[in-house]
Amino acid sequence: MGRCKEVEQHLVTAPHIGIDDPGPQRASTMDCSGGKNGEGRPGWPPKDQLSLFAKRVRRAMRDDTSRHFFGVAAWENDFSGYAEVLRSLEWIEGLARD
Repeated sequence: MGRCKEVEQHLVTAPHIGIDDPGPQRASTMDCSGGKNGEGRPGWPPKDQLSLFAKRVRRAMRDDTSRHFFGVAAWENDFSGYAEVLRSLEWIEGLARD
């Protein structure tokens, strides 16, 4: 599955994460043919930046002062991330690997 199809599928299956649906008119004008060196759409960050972003979010999730943004602390040393955050991170890491 190409990156563009994967993004479209993610938008369809996860509309609750706050990403606006581009609508049929804008979706038809979106260019999914590839940007620099054939990687993704023009204007998308390179894979190394996506990977770095995901690593920084995971590091923030481990930090006691900022983890409350990404999940819920059940007990003193027990933390579970919100499902939407974890799925989004996995999706970003998948884009960085492809």
